[in-house]
Amino acid sequence: MLKVGIVGLGKMGILHAGVVSALEGISLSGLCETEGIIRRMAEKLIPNVPIYGEVAEMVTKQSLDAVMIAAPIHSHIGVIRTLLENGCTAIFTEKPLASNAKDAVEAAKTAAEKRVITMVGYQKRFSPLFQRAKFLLEKQAIGQVQFFKAYSYISDVFRQGTGWRFKKGSGGTLIELGPHLLDLLLWYFGGVRKVSAKQLGLYSKEVEDYVHAGAEFDSGVFGTVDVSWSMRNYRLPEICIEIQGADGTLKVSDDYVQVSADRGVKGVIDAGKRTFQKPSFKTNVEFLLGEPEFTVEDRSFLNAVAEKRQAEPSFQDAVKVNEFIDRIREAA
Repeated sequence: MLKVGIVGLGKMGILHAGVVSALEGISLSGLCETEGIIRRMAEKLIPNVPIYGEVAEMVTKQSLDAVMIAAPIHSHIGVIRTLLENGCTAIFTEKPLASNAKDAVEAAKTAAEKRVITMVGYQKRFSPLFQRAKFLLEKQAIGQVQFFKAYSYISDVFRQGTGWRFKKGSGGTLIELGPHLLDLLLWYFGGVRKVSAKQLGLYSKEVEDYVHAGAEFDSGVFGTVDVSWSMRNYRLPEICIEIQGADGTLKVSDDYVQVSADRGVKGVIDAGKRTFQKPSFKTNVEFLLGEPEFTVEDRSFLNAVAEKRQAEPSFQDAVKVNEFIDRIREAA
């Protein structure tokens, strides 16, 4: 049995707790929540799992094989430092790794020096839709990529909000909504060479509500990125990437992959237009809470822990997302 602890009992912490509890060979052995009212509620709802108010206390009192962090973004680096100082050997954290690239680099460097197994929750990599798009790009189903346009939108902020999400240095639409999209672009096209950007504060006083950026990658691919939590008519968060190649187009979203190929690639795709809808992919998992990729992601991390190997995407991979975010903000 792998013994797992979870830090943070908000929406994502509860999701990971549910998934971990359902996986075979895994024991949810400790929870940590600094907010007293939430901790007291959790003690009543989950009476069989010890709940602590401090990360160090949970780690020292429970012999844990891995810890998963689902606390607010600005607290990630502090929790990671505490875990590393107390000998934790496997750490998963929700995206992004840190509030800025400097802290992300520090966390990745220290974890690597201590040979800690790490992973960051970029679960879109585990979606069969975004995986299929990567496969088609690698097999050059649309030929050499020429350019792309991409967005991540939700209808969420239409007035001044409160809390850390609306404070300079810890919040903003780019770091809250953008990391999954930026991670996918890095996964598809490699490192970033140049960035230009513009940002708008439509409703928020300290942070951006809309960002438009242009990015050129080391592969030579160029495209535009739009991120906003103030986009009307998007009740649920939506990611979409539309790519033009020398021999066709590819469009991928949370719901489908659409390919228009001028020529066929043997064993990959026939010439013409084809759409792969989300229901056409096998998504059977041991436990379904949220999207199936959350379960696949958690299982992937815990399999790496059991096999004592590095997981993906690791802290090192996640540093590139934080660097991308910082470069967009600097350019804007």
